[in-house]
Amino acid sequence: MALDAAQQSYAPYTSGFAGCAIETTDGSRYPGRYAENAAYNPSMSPLESAITFMNMSRPRGTEHDLARAVVVELSSRTGQRNVATMVLASFASDVTLEYYEAALQGPS
Repeated sequence: MALDAAQQSYAPYTSGFAGCAIETTDGSRYPGRYAENAAYNPSMSPLESAITFMNMSRPRGTEHDLARAVVVELSSRTGQRNVATMVLASFASDVTLEYYEAALQGPS
């Protein structure tokens, strides 16, 4: 799910394609995509996108605890690992970020 989100992210200026998937303790899963704008700030991180999607998808008044968070990205100068780790620590300190760096593949 995180890889699929990375492939759908929007990073025309930096090519910093990144995606995230979070899973809650009840088994629900939510994707998040990096979305960049021309000024780079405020770009939306993939973890921020996934958390927003989770919050918009759940019924009002319910809470979900995170059980897992995965980030997949193409190596770039706009790496998401540090940002995702800090956000996750402030949001769900008991969850360790799973991080994967994807390789760019040319046509076969």
